[in-house]
Amino acid sequence: MMKAAVAVAQNLNLPSQVSLEERMACGTGICLGCAVKLADDKYHTVCTDGPVFRGNAVVW
Repeated sequence: MMKAAVAVAQNLNLPSQVSLEERMACGTGICLGCAVKLADDKYHTVCTDGPVFRGNAVVW
């Protein structure tokens, strides 16, 4: 559903942000259990870099 909302925002040339929820085993980013891939082809951790990311930056 968030992917669709981001697509609608992009079609209307509006900025969007998404708040992601992942399992966070350590809460510090060391375990990489909450890693998500962003458009820069790097993985970022939800627990330390997020949980809010630009909608168009998330690789769905």
